[in-house]
Amino acid sequence: MPQPPRIYPHTLRADSAEALAQDFVDAFAAKNYFAVYFMLSPAVKAGLFDPGTMLQLPQLLPGIDVGDLPGTGVYRNSPRPDELALDTMHDPALVFDRLLLAADRQGVLPFDLTDAKIGPVEKTGDGATVALVTRKDPGNIVLHLVEMSAGWWRLDQVSWPGSLDWAKPWGANYAPEAP
Repeated sequence: MPQPPRIYPHTLRADSAEALAQDFVDAFAAKNYFAVYFMLSPAVKAGLFDPGTMLQLPQLLPGIDVGDLPGTGVYRNSPRPDELALDTMHDPALVFDRLLLAADRQGVLPFDLTDAKIGPVEKTGDGATVALVTRKDPGNIVLHLVEMSAGWWRLDQVSWPGSLDWAKPWGANYAPEAP
């Protein structure tokens, strides 16, 4: 008898591009950014919180107020981190979740998938793309998925017209404010 999934990432439906795309849309729309983190490709997860690279918040979450990030472990303007940050600051999945919750609270998420509908899946050389249509801006979003060697799927990038084509997991094309 097969053993049931033991850890959270093994509960994700990652056996097909379609299933992962639907779960991503559902999780993002439900504000379950913890689940979204585990749907990201290993390369994206490593790149987000690489200790040798500064987290590019304006590219990931344009317009975010860095003074309103309690519990993320990113807020550094206090001599003493809040208690929640002490619990979460060494867990990248929780930091990602807290950052996106703060962005949602501040109204600066780069896209909204509340009413997103999944369109056609197109296979590519190393994965697949899944078109999403939403009535929110931006209206046409593309999920770029990669297939891992074990046969499961992960999200590598989210793009839309005008987004940065090289940034992962997504990159809002922003213009920094002049000093």
